[in-house]
Amino acid sequence: MSDQQTDILIVGAGMVGSAAALSFARAGFSVSLVEANELPTWSEAEYNLRVCAISAASQRLLKNVDVWQQILAMRASPFEHMHVWDASGSLDFDAADSGQAYLGYIVENNLINSSLIKQCQSHSNIRLITASRLSAMAWVDDHVQIKLDNGDDISSRLVIAADGGNSQLRHLSGIESYRHDYQQTGIVARVRTLLPHENTAWQRFLASGPVALLPLSDGSCSIVWSADQVRADELLLLNDSEFAEQLTDAFEYRLGNIEVLSPRAGFPLMLANARTYVKDRIVLLGDAAHRVHPLAGQGVNLGFQDVTELTSTLLESVANGRDIADPLYLRRYARRRRAEVSLMLAGMDGIQRIFTSRLLLVQKSRRLAMKMIDHLTPVKQFLVDRALGD
Repeated sequence: MSDQQTDILIVGAGMVGSAAALSFARAGFSVSLVEANELPTWSEAEYNLRVCAISAASQRLLKNVDVWQQILAMRASPFEHMHVWDASGSLDFDAADSGQAYLGYIVENNLINSSLIKQCQSHSNIRLITASRLSAMAWVDDHVQIKLDNGDDISSRLVIAADGGNSQLRHLSGIESYRHDYQQTGIVARVRTLLPHENTAWQRFLASGPVALLPLSDGSCSIVWSADQVRADELLLLNDSEFAEQLTDAFEYRLGNIEVLSPRAGFPLMLANARTYVKDRIVLLGDAAHRVHPLAGQGVNLGFQDVTELTSTLLESVANGRDIADPLYLRRYARRRRAEVSLMLAGMDGIQRIFTSRLLLVQKSRRLAMKMIDHLTPVKQFLVDRALGD
């Protein structure tokens, strides 16, 4: 058992939690980072099934915490184009139209996480506590007293919940969260297409949900197939050749026949947004605060933006002689972030509903809207900027 004091305690050492630890530590704060599960590892010999599309804004954060160059040197897959289509029409986005080299990078989740953890382990301002869970929490004057199941007692001026969509810390803090279960499963796997992917992210909207092919640097692709529960169960039960045939058909043979290279996995899809992101020296980050449909790949990017905004808020508060958890500054952060995130959640939810609607009027309106957007450069530029985080 040990009694400790820290400026910031973070529960959850996933991508967002470990990035937050590094960002806060580099700003001069002492950080305790607590993780209940085994730390992630990455192997060059195999691809992780879960990947994310890292935006320009997220790249800036990862550069600031000194991990982006390491990630690029190991395995990151840039994409220059995005092609989206359904039965009504299509949309094309190109990085060159925004004066960018790439729209983003496809990177494995465990590569990002393990790179961040490695950096945390070497930072003098960070104490990494593993295989430990939060067992009790109490608010005492100007700090929060945390007890871990390993016997540690930690006094922290600010506590961060980065422990995922089913956040224990959010629950203990009494913060409610709005949740909408899409009754869908996201199926992930790695595949190879007969034709080259052309450094393009391909996405087709089906009646049961979107299916995406994300380009990887070795010429293969990562897929995310979002489907209604019954359809998803059927797809997960197929053997590899049957699944490949279904996937090839779903993509209308755009990239020729598809070969399955990995096992498949499924995860439930839902939308969630906490009623507030701050309460009594507690701040929610990432999935603990919000969850979004994966159709635009914005989940971890929203979490990384949380980190960037909160770091700036804490520095401003301290620079003005205020407490690190000054409620005025934290509420200002929460209002700003929640408004931004709510807009993104509403947009992604609206797109998902519109593209899966079977109503004839909606389908006709969708066709007209896609044609208009594809020919209106300012609108396309706005959508790309939002995706890039600019």
